[in-house]
Amino acid sequence: MIIKGFNKKNISKISKIMNEDKKIKNIRCEAFENFLNLSEPMFGPDLKIDYDNITCYNSDELKRKISNFDNIIYCDFISAKEMYGDLFYTYFNNLVKSDSSKYVALNCALANTGTFIYVPPNTKVSKPLTNLINGAFERNIIIVDENSELEYIENLDKSYNDLLNVTVTEVYVKKGAKCKYNINQNLPDNIYNLSNKTAIIEDNASMIWNDLNIGSNINMKYPTCILSGNKSKGYYNTLTISNKNMIQDIGCKMIHEGLNTTSRINSKIISLNGGINTYRQNVTISNTALKSKSKIVNKFILLDDISECNIVPISIIENNTSSISQDIKNNKAKKINLTEIINNFKK
Repeated sequence: MIIKGFNKKNISKISKIMNEDKKIKNIRCEAFENFLNLSEPMFGPDLKIDYDNITCYNSDELKRKISNFDNIIYCDFISAKEMYGDLFYTYFNNLVKSDSSKYVALNCALANTGTFIYVPPNTKVSKPLTNLINGAFERNIIIVDENSELEYIENLDKSYNDLLNVTVTEVYVKKGAKCKYNINQNLPDNIYNLSNKTAIIEDNASMIWNDLNIGSNINMKYPTCILSGNKSKGYYNTLTISNKNMIQDIGCKMIHEGLNTTSRINSKIISLNGGINTYRQNVTISNTALKSKSKIVNKFILLDDISECNIVPISIIENNTSSISQDIKNNKAKKINLTEIINNFKK
């Protein structure tokens, strides 16, 4: 079954088909109202989305999977609601709320697929967990509990069929835990990929975003680390390639709140054949984040005169005991081995 058109009637229809309780129905309706009240972003490429004609529900996308091992919960969005309701609702729409942006509201109103992972305390997941994104409105929730470790691989490849991909990912890294999140994106050049990925990191915990972008018509994605805990660490590494008919509007946010927090950013941005890259970077060290530091290395490579590489950096320090260092390198090159660069990044 396929339902087209984003409106309140279809939201109710979807909720009924999925046999949802009143709690999530109310969350969806609230998200729809937030969508109506929120404006389109004031930055980024011009998006011309026909909301009356988008595919809001496709039953072919609802692939259910449950893989519990070593006390780890690894299941789909629907199973998480049905089988782990108390845990699911504790974290769903908590870190990334439906009133934070128009696209988040859209996702929250229509979310029907996605991944739910819970790693209990003192557990090291022995091998990476992997998922292929197959739905237009995926909602992913990952909780790595105290002193645990997880590596996760998200694949978005050319098998994707919908023209609009609006995902939200909420990651909770508890005290002393470690999470590594690898994003491999290779979408056709007719796809709008609009993604919100946010992690909150507690005391002595660390979060790594590894972000590979080599596809889609328009890609807007800014993985975020909220360093709320003392001595927490956040890392963002990206390789982004914009080729013909591609607009990559990407970047990251590092928000320092705890004492002695650390962030590292390494970006390599490549444009060729008329591709457009805009890299947005926001590092904020708040007045509570004493003795914190951030180190940034940005590399931009233009392979011709018809392509673009743009940078929009924001650095804010609200105390006098912290520091931000940034190294920006702009290069023009006639030829590079893209396959080798991509393979090296994946390693």
